[in-house]
Amino acid sequence: MLVLLVPLAFPRPAQTVPTYDPARSYAPLVEAVAPAVVLVRTRTRTSTGDDSGSGSGFLIGEDGLVLTANHVIQDVSALTVKTSDGVEHQAVVVGSDGAMDIAVLRLKGDGAPYPWLDLAKDPPRVGDRVLALGNPLGLGATVTAGIVSGIDRDLALDRYWRSDAFIQTDAAINQGNSGGPLVDLDGRVLGMNTSIIAGANTVGFAIPSHVLSRVVPELTEHGKVLRGFLGLDSNKLTEQAAAKYDVPDGGALVYNVLKGSPADAAGLRVWDVIVAVDGHKVASGADLLGLVGIRRPGEVVVIELLRKGKRQTVEVTLGERPSEP
Repeated sequence: MLVLLVPLAFPRPAQTVPTYDPARSYAPLVEAVAPAVVLVRTRTRTSTGDDSGSGSGFLIGEDGLVLTANHVIQDVSALTVKTSDGVEHQAVVVGSDGAMDIAVLRLKGDGAPYPWLDLAKDPPRVGDRVLALGNPLGLGATVTAGIVSGIDRDLALDRYWRSDAFIQTDAAINQGNSGGPLVDLDGRVLGMNTSIIAGANTVGFAIPSHVLSRVVPELTEHGKVLRGFLGLDSNKLTEQAAAKYDVPDGGALVYNVLKGSPADAAGLRVWDVIVAVDGHKVASGADLLGLVGIRRPGEVVVIELLRKGKRQTVEVTLGERPSEP
């Protein structure tokens, strides 16, 4: 019988972890990873009093930087973070993004250096074994095991951002697990647990590490995610219009172009039908917003469109999306 022994290496593990056999137990892995997983507690003032809530998070820097889900801390009046040693820390929001459901916190006070987890640099494979850690249902620190059930899942958490890179897992992710890490057998963070499909206990999703690696520096430096902006309004083509324009997969029909916007500067017009952005199909206005929203201001994108029945491409240098009122 072949026994797989996995050596664990962490930037600053809570303790030295020996080579272990995952076929027998994940305990050595959990003992190494769990010290960096935290409980996020919140309080929100309402007209009827204070409401309390909780979620999960994990340390990504020895200086007390914590990654969690934005919906855990959104609109709260106070928040604390309980680390694995039982200490309750005051914390502040460094940056957050509701569209991507990502937030970065910083622990206050003198507790550094903290144990922290490394973000995986390589994407997972379908079938890889994983652990989901967090604090679901108010039960306290909890670990569930599963596999990567799928990769490159296309989800839209918000009309301004969508991604076709979500990780799907059958490791149980319940209420309160949001913000916790999904780790591989080496203890590297493959993604941050973020959502489930209602009624499907074994279908959970995680924002992949390569997205986290891109977003965290923006949140820590700017407090927000800088999004690309075209400066036009569009709607999904009706079936009749799709047939008229001979685009069976649909498209985004432009009905307004803001004067002086990047779209205006590039020559986009009302009644143009946008069918692709950088080769990715656009089936609706929501698709267009999402595909542009994951680009940074200043990036050049190639827009494929139909104009008066003729297919053409236009290069657009994106601006920065204004903040929502």
